[in-house]
Amino acid sequence: MRKILLFISTVLIYSFSGAQDKVYNVNSMELIKEGVELHDKEKYKDAIAKYQQVLENDTNFILAQYELSLSARIDSQYSLS
Repeated sequence: MRKILLFISTVLIYSFSGAQDKVYNVNSMELIKEGVELHDKEKYKDAIAKYQQVLENDTNFILAQYELSLSARIDSQYSLS
């Protein structure tokens, strides 16, 4: 009986641990650099898309938001800036 309970609890633990959100590593500075290059080529919508990929808890989030606001302002997307 103990072995069955141990087995069931082990299966449940492993099944719930796999249900957590996956965390993806994002190189935020690389995204920002790509966004700046797109901005310089006047591809503002593409630049904004790059900046929006930087996560809120990233240390470069403020820089990404700054760059996003510059691109959004030039592209007349005032609600984003």
